[in-house]
Amino acid sequence: MAEKGTGGKNKIGFENDAIDYAILAFILIAVISASLGLEDIKDVPQFLKDGYETYSGSFIGAFIPWVTLHSLFFKTTATLIMVLSVTGITYLLLRLRRVNVQEYEKYKAIDIESEEAKARQVQWEIILKHMGSENHAEWKLGILEADNILDELLEERGFRGETLGDRLKFAEAKGLKTLNDAWEAHKARNKIVHEEATSPLNKRDARKIIDLYEKVFKELGYL
Repeated sequence: MAEKGTGGKNKIGFENDAIDYAILAFILIAVISASLGLEDIKDVPQFLKDGYETYSGSFIGAFIPWVTLHSLFFKTTATLIMVLSVTGITYLLLRLRRVNVQEYEKYKAIDIESEEAKARQVQWEIILKHMGSENHAEWKLGILEADNILDELLEERGFRGETLGDRLKFAEAKGLKTLNDAWEAHKARNKIVHEEATSPLNKRDARKIIDLYEKVFKELGYL
């Protein structure tokens, strides 16, 4: 699973690079096209040739008239400076965009984990509230909810099976340390459901069952 996730991140990074380079290329083309027309580009070779033939006798004597008479030199230099400046600014903006995206993804994952942890805590507090009641039906409800959470947790962690009992059997090969606690709690839950009339539940036993679920939940990272 980790390799798959890494590959996905690499793919996203490659796509972001391609977008950055495409944006940069379009901006450069636009700047060059606006600042240096096609006619100017076509005249550059002739401009250099004329300058060399006319002022080849003296470097100093040629340089001053050459610069004075041929404004294309200044235009070309200014265009080059502008292109380099725009390129640098654009590159920095694109890098900043990349950093913002990476930071967003990082903190987004943290926020999701934080929200999930809060939801689990609320769910567990509801169960404890059931167990703190003096109502027999509340104890039963709390135990049933805890058993459902255990079933969902084992399925999420990859414990295969059609029922919770099947998943607990599979957990033997996984080395779950609190496996005996899970079995004891689940069997107590089944007894409450099927034999409640002959074996009424008291508050002390109900609390003991919830404590067993709590041990398993802590090992599985739920609490």
